Order: sequence, then C-alpha cells, then structure tokens
Amino acid sequence: MRIPTITLFLTAILLAPLWGHAQAQSDNRSDQDSLVRLEEVTIQALGGYSADFNSPGGIGKLSPREFQAAPATTWVPILNTLAGVRLEERAPASYRVSIRGSSLRAPFGVRNVKIYWNGIPLTEANNTTALNLLDMGSIDQVEVLKGPAGSSFGAGTGGVINFTTLNPDAGVGVRASYTGGSWGTHHGRLQASWGNENQRIETRISHLQSQGYRDHSAVQRTVGQVGYQYVTQDQGAWSLHALGTLLDYQIPGGINAEQLADNPRQARPRSADQNSSIDQDRLLVNVGYQSSSKKSLRFQVNGFGYTGNFENPFILDYKVEDNSGGGLRAGAQWAVRPNWDLQLGTELQRSVDIAGNYGNVGGVRDTIRFADDIQTTQALAYLATQFRPWAGWEITGGLSLNSLEYNVTRTQNAFDPNHEIRTFIWEFPLVLAPRLAISRSWTNWVAHASINYGFSPPTLDEVRTNEGSLNTLLRPEQGWNYEVGLRWRNPMRERLAVNLFLFQLEETLSTYTDPNGVVLFRNAGRTRQWGIEVQGHERWQLSRLSLDYRYAYTGHFFTYLEYENRGNDFSGNAQPGVAPHTLSHTLQATVWNNLRLRAQHNWTGAIPLNDANSVSADPYHWVNAKLSYRWLRNTSAVEGFVGVDNLLDQVYSLGPDLNAFGSRFYQPAPGRTFLVGITIDWRKKY
Repeated sequence: MRIPTITLFLTAILLAPLWGHAQAQSDNRSDQDSLVRLEEVTIQALGGYSADFNSPGGIGKLSPREFQAAPATTWVPILNTLAGVRLEERAPASYRVSIRGSSLRAPFGVRNVKIYWNGIPLTEANNTTALNLLDMGSIDQVEVLKGPAGSSFGAGTGGVINFTTLNPDAGVGVRASYTGGSWGTHHGRLQASWGNENQRIETRISHLQSQGYRDHSAVQRTVGQVGYQYVTQDQGAWSLHALGTLLDYQIPGGINAEQLADNPRQARPRSADQNSSIDQDRLLVNVGYQSSSKKSLRFQVNGFGYTGNFENPFILDYKVEDNSGGGLRAGAQWAVRPNWDLQLGTELQRSVDIAGNYGNVGGVRDTIRFADDIQTTQALAYLATQFRPWAGWEITGGLSLNSLEYNVTRTQNAFDPNHEIRTFIWEFPLVLAPRLAISRSWTNWVAHASINYGFSPPTLDEVRTNEGSLNTLLRPEQGWNYEVGLRWRNPMRERLAVNLFLFQLEETLSTYTDPNGVVLFRNAGRTRQWGIEVQGHERWQLSRLSLDYRYAYTGHFFTYLEYENRGNDFSGNAQPGVAPHTLSHTLQATVWNNLRLRAQHNWTGAIPLNDANSVSADPYHWVNAKLSYRWLRNTSAVEGFVGVDNLLDQVYSLGPDLNAFGSRFYQPAPGRTFLVGITIDWRKKY
C-alpha cells in the first residue's frame, strides 16, 4: 500500500509557489533596509569541519554549474569525477556510494558514509542510507569530507557527503526539462520558485522511468520536494524542507562469468519469476532555525521526522518493513576571540521498524517466517575548536561521544514452534572519537596534516539477516586515519590538490553469501588502507572559446594484515571491491557561451572480487559525451542536447558482488546508450 500522505504531498507541492506568493504579498515590508538575503546553511558551518580551500583534510566539491552540465538521468558520472569517491549503480536506482572503499561490505544501499540533505542526516539511526530516494533534481551542490569524521558527525569510517538545494534568486522562476534515451528511458523535471528579499519558496517534482538495459531491471521513481525560508527582523532564518519519494525498481541480480560472456543483458535465473524488486516510499520533513551569522555567538537547530514503507520480494523470501523516525541536530559556535572559535553540538536520532520476512511464491507474499519490532537509538555530542595562533596557521581539534542501541523484539518465528516473544537489547560501548589537524596557508598554497579516529558499528541489515539470525557476534569497525596534503591555486585558472592517507582499520567487516544466496557478514581482523588522491582543475580562455578541464587520480592500496576464515589465511591479500588505480578526465569546451561539448573519460583498473584474490574484474574505459546548444532571449533560455554514454560499448560491472556464492560476481552496466533532451528556463527578477 502506498502511503496516502506521500501521494497528497506530491500533488500539493505544485501549488506551493502560489501559496507562497499570496503569503508574501500580505507580509511584504516597506522597510527594505531591514531585509537581508539568507546565506545557505551547510553542515560544516558548525562542527569544526569545512570544505573550503584552507581547510585541513581531504575535501571535494561539485558546484551547480557542474550538475547542470552533466547527463540528466543519473549522478554517477559527475560524482565519480571526485578523487577517492565512487558511486555504483548495480541496477537503475540501486546505488552504493563509497569514500575510500567504505562500501566494501554493503549488501545494498550505503554503508560507512554519513550523508546529509539540507542540514539533516539522510543516514538513519541504524547507519543505513537510502540514497536512491533522491533524484538529480533533488540537489544542486555536493560537498564531501573524506576519511573518518566521527569527531563531529558520528559513525562512519569513509566520510561525509552533504547534498544541498540552493535558495532560488529573488523573483519568479520556472524551469522544465525532459530527457529521453535508450532502454525506454524518460526523465522529466519541473521546478517553480518565488522569492523576495525576506522569503523564498520553491517546489520541485521529477519522474524517472526506464525499462532498463538488463532483463528485469525496470524502474519508476517520482520525487517531489518543497523548500521555504524566511528571514526574521533580527537576521535569523527559519527554514522548511520536505521530500516525498515513490520508488519501484526491479533487481536483475548477479551472474557468473559464463553468463556474462553469453549475454550480459540477462538476469539471474528466477529473479523475474520471483519478482525480485524493491518498492519503497518515504516522506521526510525538516524544520530548522539559524541565528544571525553576523554575531559572535550563533547557533542552528534542525528537527526532522520521516515515515515510509519498504517491500523487497527476493528469490528466497519476501521482506516487508514499515519504518518511521526522527531526530534533532543542533550546534552553536562562539567566537571567543578574533583568532579562536569554539563549537559544540549534538545529534539525536531514533527509528522504529516493524519488519517481517515471509515466503515468496511467484513474487507474491506467502506465510510469515519471522517478524521483529526494532527500535534504534543513536546519539552524539561533539566539541570542536579552531585556533589561529599566527598569521596563516590554523589548529583544529574535535572530540565526540557516541552511543548506539538496537532493541529487537522477535514477535513471530515460524522456525521455532515453541517461540516466546523475547527482546534482544544490543547496546554498543560508548565511543570517543577525537580529531586533531593543523594547516599552514600562504597566498596560493595550503599544507595540512591531520589525525582522526573512525568507527562504524554494524548496520541493522548486518545484524538482522534474511535467513532469520541475529548476528550478535559482530563488532564495530574502528581505526586511526593519518593524512597529509598540499593544495595550490591560481584563482583565475588552476587548482591542484594532493592527499596522502593511511587508515589502519581493525575488526574490518567482510561480506559473503551462503549457498542460498543470503548475504552474511563477519569481522575480518585488521586491514591497512593507504592511498594517494590527486584532484586538478584548469581553465583557459581563447578568444570566444573557453576550455574547462578537470582530472582526478585515485590510488587505493588496501590489504588484509590479519585475516583467517574457515581454515583459509587471506593475510596479505588485497581487499576485494577496490580498484588500485582509477583515472578520470573531463573536458568541456564552450563557444560563444552557447555551444557546449562535454566529454568525460574514466579508466578503472582491475578489481579483485573475492578474499582469495583468485578472480578479478577486468579493467575498463568508460566514455560519455554531451553536445548542447543554448538559445537566450531576454529572461528566457532554451537548451537542447544530445549525448552518448559508454561510447566504447564496454562490458563492465558498475558495482560487482563480492565473495559471491556460485561466482555470481557480475552486475553488468548498460551498453552504449543515447540520450536527447531539452530544458526551458524562465525567470523574472524581483
């Protein structure tokens, strides 16, 4: 059953700009001097982290301009231009994102990366993230903090990603776009906004549908959102964001090497017969307040809640969940002295999941096997400071205290005729996560060094597996990350960043599948993960031709230091799922500011697929290109484009299954794909 409130929400948002226009007309102030423009709030405003040129640590940013230039149906190509970041799409809308190999153990979804959307955690209390609830139209900008960020953001050894929706300019605007392409792909977006100097309202709705490249890989997703912001007399700001998603997609499943060679478009046997798929709905609402940024003591607070459901017919069973939750993220920053800032804050989350696993008969839910009521509570409190003792020097320190508790009540168990309702409480020990960083900046140079502690408790999907067990033996991953880096820039045309890191991880979680295809987990001793990341950007202006060139190199060398399992010693082997070398190039040429050609090339080296390193995915070259032309007239713009993805028609997996039973490692990505689209943009200034 769909949640009625989500359907009503997706319909109602189309009327929001009219409501906002009427409200603003009745509240428009005559004293224009008292009005200020609200600056965008981002998660790194509080917490001791930032993503600007002078900040220590590994960072990455993607601007609205880059999103507009990228293909319109998926963000895989654009996010994979960042060194150290990899977004995988094993089927349309089935995403996994990793920072420095953090998704190695993810059965699906996102693991070990803390993700925020407009200042609130999209990552739930149980440490899982449904990234596929977002659409390309849901975000305008991305900021990435690489490596453990537990001192301010809690669990997650990979890092933090912050997706933001930027405020519209003052005035009335409408933007509509459509993209069509191979494999029956259609993607449409409609965006409307209204705003003046003291308040803004914007609604967006998008729809994606595709038959998919592989058999049994169709997808339909509708996403609607509304954002409202109001600046008060004292220069504070209230904000409201709401997001509703209806998502259905089929899961073709992994295939072996013989099946891949025979027909990469085929699905795993029985996937279609059992309707292996996901039907997921979610409604998320956030209300926030930010005090004036011009005061020495400022604060921000965000309260959020969500509700939704999840159905997952699989080859072996049928999983159903109703989930809801909410929380609070609040922080304050005090400028103690001109050269000293002190920050403190908290993040609290609680979720409730009512989950049942049933038999699957021809894709139809059958009798109950087992059912659980699950309550998850996660909390963190952090303290951070930034001290600038001398000109060009900055010392940053941070510390957080973290707690996590799973409360699982097994209400039904068909495997045990004498089952009694019992409650299992798993409270992880409190974790202290410190951070210390130092940076030295000159006019065009920044050198930095940092040490961070990272940890990651098992997620709910790892604790409660599909065959009915509660894996109480899993222990949290934890370790220290050491990092040094250098950045250089010529503000007019060039930027370069180089980072070296060493992450010594203990109790590493590794994934494997049993003979029935159920994904299970185990701690794998100690690993050593070190790497180098290079990110560069150059621009040239040649008369009426402008060239924009971006490049990134990622060298990740992750090995098991100590790992024995079932009589096999894998110590010294490379961790599966990580390519030692990846290289990305993106060149955009613009003529007369109207004609634009964007070409991107990504080379990914061989990826080991199992702990024994006996099987590897072949290296591949992935190329896409987009040619667009823009017509401008007064306040209107029309842009048309044609594009091609996987130009070389490579056979590769954008997200293989690791340690897969039956050698079903491969999830083939689409072959050569053609796209065509149009965007219409109209705006009237306030």
